[in-house]
Amino acid sequence: MKRRSVAVLLALGLIAAAFGAAAALRSVAASGQAGRPLLILFWEEDFQGPSLEVTGSLPDLPVAVDAVGNEFNWNDEVRSIVVVSGTWRLYQNGRFNTKLDDTPLSALDLRSKEKDGGWSCLVSATSQGPLWLPNGAVGGFYRDVSSIELVSAENLPDWAAPVLPKQGR
Repeated sequence: MKRRSVAVLLALGLIAAAFGAAAALRSVAASGQAGRPLLILFWEEDFQGPSLEVTGSLPDLPVAVDAVGNEFNWNDEVRSIVVVSGTWRLYQNGRFNTKLDDTPLSALDLRSKEKDGGWSCLVSATSQGPLWLPNGAVGGFYRDVSSIELVSAENLPDWAAPVLPKQGR
């Protein structure tokens, strides 16, 4: 299933890239009701700047181009996150904290890759709805996110999710 998800991601390119916080925030309500996993990354803290919608695992964060040709290399540039639904693991290094090499993503078998150092953290929405992480300090991640794994389409149970301050949403 993971290989299929990666292949679909590669075939489609970016799942969705909506630049501007307003468009991404509008999609929170609509996408969250659709029952599919969704994570929205923001270029700036407090849900500002360009955003990127993620619906499946990304072994390497993409380079995206907006409507006017501005290029955004998402590697090491995530500053805030909305976990609309699902449970996700964020990794410091590409390819889920494995040793990097020139293997094309289409031929990549992560099970055979040697692990590398680096932090990772788990984030999840709950029964209360989306989890709003305005910066890395609140979310337990650092700005150098390089890959993202969809752990489960299901949210963590409330007893397992961290208690965070209300975000006024």
